[in-house]
Amino acid sequence: MGFGELQAEKVSAYWNDHEEGFTTWLVGEIYDDRRSDLEELLDRELEVLEADGVGPYGLALHARGVNTGEQVVIEDCITDDLDVLTTLAGAAEIGASVIVWIAPSFSERELDALAWLDANTDAIEFVLVQLEIWRIGDSEPAVRMKRLSLDANSVTQFESPAPRRRGSEAVGEQIRAINGRLWRSLKKEDGSL
Repeated sequence: MGFGELQAEKVSAYWNDHEEGFTTWLVGEIYDDRRSDLEELLDRELEVLEADGVGPYGLALHARGVNTGEQVVIEDCITDDLDVLTTLAGAAEIGASVIVWIAPSFSERELDALAWLDANTDAIEFVLVQLEIWRIGDSEPAVRMKRLSLDANSVTQFESPAPRRRGSEAVGEQIRAINGRLWRSLKKEDGSL
C-alpha cells in the first residue's frame, strides 16, 4: 500500500485580502452546524456578535460563549502582524475575558510577551492558535489549528519578572537577562548561531 506525503501550504495563499479574508471564513465555520475547530480548541460553543472592524480598535471578531456568556475577542494575524496593544485595548473596550490570536506562526518576542501577560494576568485567558494548511498530493487542502502553550517556563527562560533586588545582585540579573536576549536574537531558526 502506498501513502501520500503531507505537504504544508502557505496560509497566505488562501487568505490574502480583507474582503474574502480569514475572518469571513472563520465566521462561516462558527455558524456551521458542526462545532468548529476553534470551538473545539477553546472548549466553548461560540456565538459571533460582530465581525470585521469591531469597535474603535478595529478588532477582527467579537464573540460570546454560548453557555458561559463570557466575551471573547478573536484576532486573526493571517495577513497582518500581531498587535498585542491594540488587541488589549479593544478587549478592554468590550470587557473580554478571553483573547485569541490566530496566526501561521508567532515570533519568539511575541511568545515572550504573551507568556508574560498570561503569567501576570488572572482575569483574562490568553490563547494562541497556530493555523496550518496541509495537503496530500492533489487532495483538497485541510485546515489544522493547534493551541500553543503559554507556560512561561517552557517558552523561554526570561519571561517571568524577577523579584526586585538591590545593588550588584540586581545589576547581575539585568546583565544575564540582556545577555539571554542577545543570544536569542542571534540564533537562527534552526537553533544554531
